Amino acid sequence: MKVISTKKNLPVVLSYIRKASHLHSDVICFPECSFNADVRKPSLEEDLLPIQKESKKGNISVVVNGYFREKDGNIYNRTYFIDNQGKILGCYDKIHPWANEIDKVKRGKTVKVINTPLGKIGFCTCWDLFFPDLFKKLKHKGAEIIFCPSYWIDNLKEEAEFLIAIPVVLSYQYMLFFVYCNAFFKGKPSVSQVSAPWGELAEIKEKRGMAIATLNPQKLKRFRRHLSGAFWGRKL
Repeated sequence: MKVISTKKNLPVVLSYIRKASHLHSDVICFPECSFNADVRKPSLEEDLLPIQKESKKGNISVVVNGYFREKDGNIYNRTYFIDNQGKILGCYDKIHPWANEIDKVKRGKTVKVINTPLGKIGFCTCWDLFFPDLFKKLKHKGAEIIFCPSYWIDNLKEEAEFLIAIPVVLSYQYMLFFVYCNAFFKGKPSVSQVSAPWGELAEIKEKRGMAIATLNPQKLKRFRRHLSGAFWGRKL
């Protein structure tokens, strides 16, 4: 989806939650800043109530990101996980802000893995992709799926190639599922992808819409066992 403003983004988010629910999806992930892209006017957690209601109504979990302010006044680039009952199970604050965020948001301190009915879910956000230690920590915390909301709008060809390759690379290196959800901008490398250690499962590129994939945890376990002698036994 395009990332424009809270007022215009919210109806789009709610409509995609309904669409995904009608397709019997278990969880839907939105791009970075999909809830609120204005760091000057950060949201509060209670502003998520419309999404929580739609999540419960549609029996679907939601991963959504935006700028949020805490009671102490600090502003975070924050990703929330809302379960299919509309409850907030946890959130992750971006540890590695992009250049234009450094003086505006407070850095997160810890990696986050949340126990959910869908498995152990970890999070990263956009520029976090360039910091391998973060993924090592997520893996050691037991992450089975990593969600990565992103707002990557540079238009270099090399960056587009990186965004296509990195989800599969990380899936294979850490033996987990990886969901990379980028914002859409015409003429930009707006690539979103769901991947597994054995390759890409679904992709949507340079257009608005949904990429839909089915994750098979049993196949993941078999894949891990198959590679245990050659790879999985090594300490990452």
